[in-house]
Amino acid sequence: MNTMSERCRHFGRCGGCQHQDLDYDQQRVQKASTLASLFGSYWKAPIEVEPSPVLWHYRNKVDFTFGGKHYDMPPPKDFQRETVLGFKQKGRWYAPLEIDECKIGPEGIPALLDSVRDWVRLHHYPAYDTRRHSGLLKALLVREGKRTDQRMVALITREGEVDVESFVEAVRCVYPADSIYHAVSDSLAEGAFADRSTLLYGDEYIYEELQVPTGNAEHSLRFRLSPFSFFQTNTLATERLYARLREWVHDCSASLLY
Repeated sequence: MNTMSERCRHFGRCGGCQHQDLDYDQQRVQKASTLASLFGSYWKAPIEVEPSPVLWHYRNKVDFTFGGKHYDMPPPKDFQRETVLGFKQKGRWYAPLEIDECKIGPEGIPALLDSVRDWVRLHHYPAYDTRRHSGLLKALLVREGKRTDQRMVALITREGEVDVESFVEAVRCVYPADSIYHAVSDSLAEGAFADRSTLLYGDEYIYEELQVPTGNAEHSLRFRLSPFSFFQTNTLATERLYARLREWVHDCSASLLY
């Protein structure tokens, strides 16, 4: 059970989490209430919220956003804003928040963020500005195989000159990445997506495994992950989800699923 003393120091300002001020049992009650309101007209029985096997560092993927530092008093028109790396502030999409820890993301994130920030300052790279459609840096994507301990990092930018060799070094000196990419997005929007990707270091893919309980045994599934492929973000909870689906299919004795 989490307590308020354990919560992330950014909670309340960061838009990434909403319920860290509640202990975990209370969070489950609140989620069950939300589900009941969403599906009440279709499903009358209580909807059980199965607990996550782990409460901290459960996410296998996080997307950090680069942005120009927000000032309460607008700076001069030609002022070069400092580049910030983190998440959007809660209720203030225009104001990026510098993050130095993330208790739901993969472990080892603080050192990686610090090293990438040093790299950004060294090269004076500006963040992408969605209003002016200028700047370079868009996002930093981090993936982790919870069962395989493999890690991937991808830098997402607009088209432009990037010192990729020093970026690889900035990552590798603090973070055990098995795969490092540079991805380019031509979109005018923010987000962790890209039109093309270049492998800078290591393996083209990382792998994740699910160990799905099946009675007294486990059924193993292995997945190959690229930077932008979809995968459920809570690996250990996904194992329980797959196990529940297997139970339902077995109980209904279906020979064909649509």
